[in-house]
Amino acid sequence: LGIGRGAARLLRRADAAASAAVAVAGASDAPSGTCGRNASATTLSSITSVASATNLEALQAAASKLLGVDKAVDRAAAADAGAGLEAGATAPLPLARTMSSPKESGALLELPDPACGRFPSVSAPHHRPIVRRQCVADWLVRCCPARCGASQWRLLYASTRDGTSLRTLYRKCHEVSGPCLLLVRDTVGAAFGCFTSDAWHQSQRGRHYGTGECFVFSLGAAQAAADVSDERAMAGAAVFRWTKSNSHFQAGSGEFIAIGGGSHFALWLDEELHFGSSGPCETFGSPCLAGREEFIIERVEVWSCGDL
Repeated sequence: LGIGRGAARLLRRADAAASAAVAVAGASDAPSGTCGRNASATTLSSITSVASATNLEALQAAASKLLGVDKAVDRAAAADAGAGLEAGATAPLPLARTMSSPKESGALLELPDPACGRFPSVSAPHHRPIVRRQCVADWLVRCCPARCGASQWRLLYASTRDGTSLRTLYRKCHEVSGPCLLLVRDTVGAAFGCFTSDAWHQSQRGRHYGTGECFVFSLGAAQAAADVSDERAMAGAAVFRWTKSNSHFQAGSGEFIAIGGGSHFALWLDEELHFGSSGPCETFGSPCLAGREEFIIERVEVWSCGDL
């Protein structure tokens, strides 16, 4: 096992040297590339020795030679780069620098998304928004109580930013006491959610809280597409308000949050914000809001839509 690991390490170094050889060979047409051509030929010869080694001793000997050549390649490349700069050429970036590191790539993914419906007083888009059309954002604001349209809106919680945890959602909502807008997108592309009169928090013994201002809504899936008209994007939008059949508004525990009740929750999310459920609900007279009754959550947002 130890021999195998040693050979694997040597072969990895051989692969690195092979990449350097290719880079040097690519520069062999330059007028100042004599050192590079010589280093390239020597490196290729050493790589052949490594590839043809039949035992560990031969592999070690060939690899030792190759590692020495690897350093020579670096010196030759540096010399060629210096000659190119003297001639007024632009120095190429080192191969290791031409590819973004995972951390750099991740940073690029966190850039704000310009295709974002913006709520009142929100000036900048955020990463991977659920509401991607301004017409949809405006419709949601109109569905909320009138005072919300003149209030400061703020993104309290986003699973893409804060991670998927109900505990984190509660902690973020603890910053406010006023109304909130909960947005959910499932893995089949359906977007839906609810307006709540109270910020989400754990209720004692599973008791419900909130008022008749609460409502639930469905946005469908078309609003996320970039190639459809505003009319088609709004085709799946529907709002369902309190029917007064019961007062099962908000409920929260360490294991779930839910809104609505009767034969089924209008919307239920688990403690990891991974699984959810939605079905016909007497509280709001609403059908299933999601793509299917039992769904997998793609992302969640909670917006504060009242005075902070």
